[in-house]
This record gives sequence, C-alpha cells and structure tokens, in this order.
Amino acid sequence: PEEIVLQSLARQPLVNARDLLRGVDLPAEEGQAALAALRETGVVVPIPLEGGEALLLTLEAWQALKGRLDELLGNYHRQVPLRRGMPRGEVRSRLQAWLPMIQVTVRMFNAMLAAAQADGGLGADDQAIWQAAYVPQPNARQEAAVNTLLARYAAAPYAPPNMQDSMQILGDDAELFAYLLDRGLLVRLGDDVLLRRSDFEAMVAGIREHLQGQGTITLAEVRDLFGTSRKYAQAVLEE
Repeated sequence: PEEIVLQSLARQPLVNARDLLRGVDLPAEEGQAALAALRETGVVVPIPLEGGEALLLTLEAWQALKGRLDELLGNYHRQVPLRRGMPRGEVRSRLQAWLPMIQVTVRMFNAMLAAAQADGGLGADDQAIWQAAYVPQPNARQEAAVNTLLARYAAAPYAPPNMQDSMQILGDDAELFAYLLDRGLLVRLGDDVLLRRSDFEAMVAGIREHLQGQGTITLAEVRDLFGTSRKYAQAVLEE
C-alpha cells in the first residue's frame, strides 16, 4: 500500500491528502494508514498551508524543488551581485515554468517558501528571495565610489548632492545606487532629493521636538532650523 500511495504522489505532487487518496486503488482506511506511515518515516513531506491544510510531495520531489530554487537564486546572485535577492514574482514565474503541470498559486508559493526557509535554505521578505548565506558586496571600485559619495553627504548632511551629482560620483552605476537604497544608507524623497538615513531621521526628530515645544512649524522654519534649502525642507515634511 505504501508503494502505491508513493507512486501516485510521484505522478501528482503538491496535492492534499484527500485528493491523493481519492486517486489510489486502495480501501480508505488502508490508504490513510499507508500515507500516515510514509509521513512518519519522512518519505512524504507535508507543506503546510494557511488554514491547517497541507500539500504533500515525495521527499525526492521536495529535494529537487529546493535544489531548483537554490540554483535559480545562485544564478541571480551571480548576474546582479548587488541586489539583495530576486523579486518574489519573478521566482514564482520561474517556478511555474519548471512545474507546468501544476498551477502554482500565490498561496501555494508562499507555503513552499516558508517550508524552504524553515529548512534553512533561503531567506525572504515581502519583496525578494535570496540564498540564506548571501550578502551583497560591492567590488573595490564600487566601494571607493560609495565612500566618496557618503563623505560628500557627511560634509553637507542637510544639503547633500542631488540625484544627478550622486549618480555621477557613482559612475552612473544604477545597480550600486539601488544597493545604497536597499541597504538603507540613502533615503530617496521624491525624484531628486536624497539624504543619508541618519540625517533624515535627525531632521524628523528635530521637527518633532520643535512641534512638541511650539505646536506648529512652517516650511521656512524647517529650512532655517537645518540650514537646508526649501526643496529639501518640503521633501522631508511631505515624507
């Protein structure tokens, strides 16, 4: 009975127990006992879904799926080494192409990711997925450009270089700029206003302190308080 259930699951992975046992030629109690035995020995792996239900697949299929995810993410990290991870939607699309016989719903995809995270193979948040041990690292040239840029920001924390000047310092490296935003080293306010996160937070704290004492604050007062321009003061207030 266990072999019959296992072969059926190998042909039709990622199904719930009810649908799996409905497709095997065994009495209900015998099929349930066989499936329980397979799950207990780890030959069948459950992927828990929200709501208590679980999808089932063979251990071999689960290992192949995790291997495919690891290969996919590894290739992505090599191609765009400064990105924290691959967009979730892109991973799901690639996985769907690899599993054409299965409709990989968002619910199913999220469950598979959660199970892979629990196994320690990958990390994920609401936007991206990455190999668990991966850390983006600029090369020597990029690191030097970042240090130059951040030094310019430190020299004029509330009136730093604009977007165009910042990109010029970075050698027009869009991936490096995205890395700085992703790491939280820079905050982008609107299209052209950039601040170091620490400086933005200092401005927010200063505005709040002023409000606690005075009750209101004007755009001109923000500008004068930090010795910045009207554009920067307005961008911070709007944020």
